[in-house]
Amino acid sequence: MRTKTGAVVAAVVIVSVAVVIYLLAVGPGSSTNSPNTDKKSGAWTAFRQDVRRSGSADGLAGPQDGYEIWSFRETFDRAGFGSSPAVVGNRVYVGADNDSLYCLNAENGDVIWKFDSFYEVFSSPAVVGDRVYVGEGLHYTEDATFHCVDANTGTEIWSFPTTSHVESSPFVVDGKVLFGAGDDGVYCLNAKDGSKIWQYPSVHVDSSPAVYDNKVYFGSGYGRSSIYCVNLDDGSEIWAVDTQYPAWGAPAVWDNKVYTGTGTGNFAISGDEPAGSVVCLNARTGERLWEYKIGGTVLGAVAIDDGKAYFGSRDSSLYCIDASSGEDIWEFAADSAIVSSPAVIMGDVYFGADDGLIYCLDGEDGIAKWEFDTSESGFVNVDSRIMGSPAISGGKLFVGSMNFFFYCIGQEPD
Repeated sequence: MRTKTGAVVAAVVIVSVAVVIYLLAVGPGSSTNSPNTDKKSGAWTAFRQDVRRSGSADGLAGPQDGYEIWSFRETFDRAGFGSSPAVVGNRVYVGADNDSLYCLNAENGDVIWKFDSFYEVFSSPAVVGDRVYVGEGLHYTEDATFHCVDANTGTEIWSFPTTSHVESSPFVVDGKVLFGAGDDGVYCLNAKDGSKIWQYPSVHVDSSPAVYDNKVYFGSGYGRSSIYCVNLDDGSEIWAVDTQYPAWGAPAVWDNKVYTGTGTGNFAISGDEPAGSVVCLNARTGERLWEYKIGGTVLGAVAIDDGKAYFGSRDSSLYCIDASSGEDIWEFAADSAIVSSPAVIMGDVYFGADDGLIYCLDGEDGIAKWEFDTSESGFVNVDSRIMGSPAISGGKLFVGSMNFFFYCIGQEPD
């Protein structure tokens, strides 16, 4: 029987980023590698929903007002939400640090079902057809499991054991499910039965892979700090590019370019010498096209929209740069570190910060449209960090906080 060590409990906040791609799918064996996917196909195949990391489920505009429609809090067992939600239809799927995966009603926040894992669920779920795929465990966890559960009932369909942990969020494509598993590297499993197709070992991977044009992209920040590209069919390496800083961010892909956040520090603290960057590589060859350097690590995914790249940093700023050239467009200064990945839809940018504030900015000029303060939810001196990333669906924003609440934000009724 597995047991949790003191090191695991002590390291609950020392985690690495998990984040990756959307595909057109209605079941485990149906998908596409194209970034131009149909938002109405009823699937959330990876972290941030699509290859551009938009965080949008249906292509509809997000909320134009920071009004709380509902919030959920576990009654008997405090649950911090570091996982990012997946929204499919009228259901919201999200993991929590009380060793649980939740399925909530998107209309009112009621619990439809709850799946009990063995370790914390920091991994963000992928939902394809009638299945939910998610990992468990934090940085010092060993022998964590990857799960496939029934999207309607929460019953486990199959599980896959690892020797390490699965902070990484899965990516489902062409009947395969891919994820990073710490010291185990990257696994590619059969999405139907959980059997192993291939493994890319000997590299520590906590970020979420991205799949495009039959290639798999992922980063690593331990030992050799690098960005990798391997073949989707067999896991054979196509190229690997070393980076100056650990490559924690989940790669985004757009216009034959791969964008990855790097930097010192982690979700809990900045590095002794804070530094970070976004690296842009040629998706086919790995050629370095440009690197945008800043004063703090970029742990989240870069969101690409309308030729612009948006990302947050532990230096407390949200950046907008030209996705082709890496040139500055604007910068928004928040009051605390940003480890949440932005969601971008219809010209608006949504993200959370360590002080518990959720922002909506105008994507053209970076001017704030509204903000919502989760630190006012009734608890004193609790952790109000927004570590998970918002999901936009049906004109609403869904996101959890480490303050034990999960929120639905939308337009205030007339």
